[in-house]
Amino acid sequence: MFDAVALCVESTRDCAQAWQALEARARELTLQPQDAIEILELKGLSLARSGSGHEGRQAIDQAQAEADRSVRMMLRRIEHCRESIA
Repeated sequence: MFDAVALCVESTRDCAQAWQALEARARELTLQPQDAIEILELKGLSLARSGSGHEGRQAIDQAQAEADRSVRMMLRRIEHCRESIA
């Protein structure tokens, strides 16, 4: 999570590879399902703030799909994120 927050703080349009690496590492670790969803949520918000709205919405869509499969209680929060970057 620390690395996700660090990426948000220093986020630029060129950080796609760093986000992908973080996502891959998070999936390899034994995390709780909501951790991976929160990383996708942070990625989406960060990308949207840095001017990559389309990629940000894609990350939020991915977070929503993941939440729908594994942690349905997070759906409302993810939907709120989607609305904030629409």
